[in-house]
Amino acid sequence: MDRHDQYESPLAGRNASAAMLELWSARRKFTTWRKLWLALAEAEQELGLAITDEQLQQMREHLDDIDFDAAAAYEKRLRHDVMAHVHAFGDVAPAARPIIHLGATSQYVNCNAELLLIRESLELIAGKLATTIDRWSDEVLAYYRTGRASSGPVEAVNGEIEAVDRAARGFRSFHHYRTRMLLKTAVSWHTPPTPRTRGHAGQSDPATPAFIA
Repeated sequence: MDRHDQYESPLAGRNASAAMLELWSARRKFTTWRKLWLALAEAEQELGLAITDEQLQQMREHLDDIDFDAAAAYEKRLRHDVMAHVHAFGDVAPAARPIIHLGATSQYVNCNAELLLIRESLELIAGKLATTIDRWSDEVLAYYRTGRASSGPVEAVNGEIEAVDRAARGFRSFHHYRTRMLLKTAVSWHTPPTPRTRGHAGQSDPATPAFIA
């Protein structure tokens, strides 16, 4: 099937970097699950549970070789993603099968894996975020230097205008159309001079509506 015939998240298809896609991939997720199961078993051994070094060693040797087909087959039968991967892990680490996920709930791997991946994600974007803030610092600070000017109200008015336009299905008279817009958006047609922004003198445009306080 062509990929254009399937849903694709815009976060993955348009916005995420290759490194971020790899970080949140199925392979990284389930490899992290196995590392968490190993950490759990090691801690339980330290606490005195009957867990052998052989069992731990088998788990260490198979943290990355995930058989996704086997896991899918288990999930189809068990209807449980965590237990499917417990069984798939047990297939390659048979000595450790009885102690994988011992005493844990599904959220042990789900929540902790996500927390670890979120932390890695933040580390990945930290440098890019710092660069972005530095590059756009003038624009960010301009918001405070210009009396907190924002395009938000203008966008809100545009949304109201579009709503009127959709409901009207067209006006025979532009005067009626204009009046409806002014009533809906609660604006005055005359605009006071705008403040100086980034070195440019403010301008007064009589054709631009001003908000009524």
